[in-house]
Amino acid sequence: NSGPVLQEEVLRGAPQLVEQFAPRFAALFSEAELNDITAFMRTEVGGSAFLKYVLAGATRAPPELTAEETSALETFAETPGGIAFGARASELGPLMRELGYTATSAPHVRARLERDMCEIAGPECPDAWRSDL
Repeated sequence: NSGPVLQEEVLRGAPQLVEQFAPRFAALFSEAELNDITAFMRTEVGGSAFLKYVLAGATRAPPELTAEETSALETFAETPGGIAFGARASELGPLMRELGYTATSAPHVRARLERDMCEIAGPECPDAWRSDL
């Protein structure tokens, strides 16, 4: 299961992603809305749900949320920031997909997955993957 590995590597690259994508997200919301969104995403459950959506954006598969995450998202959706977040879904969707793709296709993520696959494949590991080890 590459989920935990992918999550670990995406989080390792998070500072660069924030720098790259924060201005684009910020342009969509007022300061008050951003404060609500940021407060939610800084909670353990909000951050976890957001990360699942980012990873889902890369795979285009629906995120697998826990009951706690679903409940927290429903509560967040009723806040001014949550309402704004929902109202801008058509703009956020493509941005989230781009963020997810960028996060999961970063060179360090790719190298980690190739390294892990080589450990599993042993002598069957493709030479192209071995050159990055």
